[in-house]
This record gives sequence, C-alpha cells and structure tokens, in this order.
Amino acid sequence: TACANSHAAAIACYQQVIASFPDANQAPCAAMRMAIEYSKLGDEYNADLAIESLKNDYGDFPKKAENFWKLGQFYRLDKDMYDKAPQLYGYAADNCTKDDDETMFCRIELAKYYIRTGDLSKGDEQYNKLVTEFA
Repeated sequence: TACANSHAAAIACYQQVIASFPDANQAPCAAMRMAIEYSKLGDEYNADLAIESLKNDYGDFPKKAENFWKLGQFYRLDKDMYDKAPQLYGYAADNCTKDDDETMFCRIELAKYYIRTGDLSKGDEQYNKLVTEFA
C-alpha cells in the first residue's frame, strides 16, 4: 500500500500542476507522467484518459514527440504491453513535427516492432517512411 500511496500522491501533484498551470509547458509533461502513474497502479482506464488529454488538449507543445516516445518506452519496457507501445509510437510518428529526434525514434521503434512480430511488409513500410521523412 505504501507504493500505491506514492503513486496516488504523484497523480495528485500532476493534477495540481495541470490545474494551476494549464498553458505552461509543464502541463503536458504532467499529463504524460500522470498516465504512467495510473498505469503503475493498474488503472489503465485513467491512464488512457491522460494519454487522450495529451493528444487533444495541448496542441503542438514542445517535446510532444518526446512525451509519446517516453510513454511508448514505458509500456514496452516496464509494462510489457507490446500492443500499446506501437500505438503511442505511431501517434507521434504520424502527428508530431519531423524536427524532433524523438519523432524519428518513434518511427524506428515502429519498424522494429513490426519486424519483431514478423510483419515484414509493415516493417518495410515504416522503414521506407523513416528514410523518406528523415533523409
């Protein structure tokens, strides 16, 4: 319960940041971290709500791709949720500025995901997008 309490406390802090500074660059980062904390509690419903907020409520904030890359890494490495990570990488690869290195990293992770799962045609498709978009 101590661990659960620390996650709940972190969520409360992130909610306070979002409520107090909704237009600051820290708000979307707080939403990303809140999603991770909810997921650590096993509350994927609220984690998904935080992710949707990150997609829809903040426009093109600085480090948007980085936040989605970090979320994808969390779900792939920490949660072993291999189906959720490519959704997050795909969102960033398709919707974030190509000026961010993390957008490129997301495209790379998508290519690796499809290759690992044996879907070589989608892996090739992602690789071709990578080469075209970031040449």
